[in-house]
Amino acid sequence: SFNWISEMDIAFGGGNLYAVWDALETITTYGVFLCRSTNLGFNWDPWVNLTPTDRNCSAPRVGAIQNGQQVTVVYQDAWDVDDIDVRYASSEDAGGTWVKEYGLNCSYDNERKPDICVDPTLGDFQAVYWKENDTIYSSAPYTNPTAWTPPLVINDTNQTSQENIPPTVAVHWISGEAGVAWPDERTATDAIY
Repeated sequence: SFNWISEMDIAFGGGNLYAVWDALETITTYGVFLCRSTNLGFNWDPWVNLTPTDRNCSAPRVGAIQNGQQVTVVYQDAWDVDDIDVRYASSEDAGGTWVKEYGLNCSYDNERKPDICVDPTLGDFQAVYWKENDTIYSSAPYTNPTAWTPPLVINDTNQTSQENIPPTVAVHWISGEAGVAWPDERTATDAIY
């Protein structure tokens, strides 16, 4: 059992369900955990810790290839008091084994609140996240989930809000075009762009 679960996500791919969540590991640290079900949620495999136990990792999101074995979990890692980065864990065997602690974008700036989805046409992973008042987009092919494109700023003004609503990404199921939405503070009240 877990204490203080704050965020969770679920994805379906390759005939499996993948549930991720963050939870308090120690008095001062959070971790990201994953469970897999191979029978549509009737039974679940034992949970797997995807993050180091000495860090504050949270806000996980999961993407899974529909007809394949690739699964990617993105999350924010407050590894330093002054720096939060977006990292990910990746599996190429339907969650059987994981390569952990890849940096999606690690810089001296703060990156946080990631989201991920899968392009059902090409099978690419599509990710967005907040970085110093910008919304950043990147993608990686399912054939090489560690080969992310260079970060691309999506918003036209440097006023993406980080307060409550994270940016989100979705992909058109036929064309494969990605759509991104984010909260914006360019007016007196927050708006979604």
